[in-house]
Amino acid sequence: MYRKSQAFSLLELMVVMAIMGILSAIAVPAYQHYTARARSLNAEQLVKPWQLGIGVCLQLYGQATQCGQPGQHDVPALPTLFAEPLTTLTIDPNDASITAQFSLLGSDQQALTIRWRPQLNAAGLQWQKHCSDYSAGQSVVSNCQGPLDGSSQ
Repeated sequence: MYRKSQAFSLLELMVVMAIMGILSAIAVPAYQHYTARARSLNAEQLVKPWQLGIGVCLQLYGQATQCGQPGQHDVPALPTLFAEPLTTLTIDPNDASITAQFSLLGSDQQALTIRWRPQLNAAGLQWQKHCSDYSAGQSVVSNCQGPLDGSSQ
């Protein structure tokens, strides 16, 4: 008498494993990119106090040269130690641009550096963001406008 099998065959299990392998090969890199972007966005929040201080200074005094000194004109002083993942932060005394280096890795697998340059115009204050890992329009930093040197790629 013929008895019907009640289990999966080896071939069926191998097909399922192959499908899972293909899906994981696609999902893992996408997930890694997503988490890198989330980490960089969180790291950017550490710079907000200086952006706010420079923004207030520019609105009050109108000149970037007066807003490039930490600890003066509403710009917070730089601490001796920064919160992780921020490793260094500098403010350019000439144009009040903020340059921050993070312990996070950019898409180029190097330490991530971001420069924010304030632009005061009739519409208000806008920040241009340039990133060390910017290449061909891609960066782990959202809304990055170009590489650190300011050139377009």
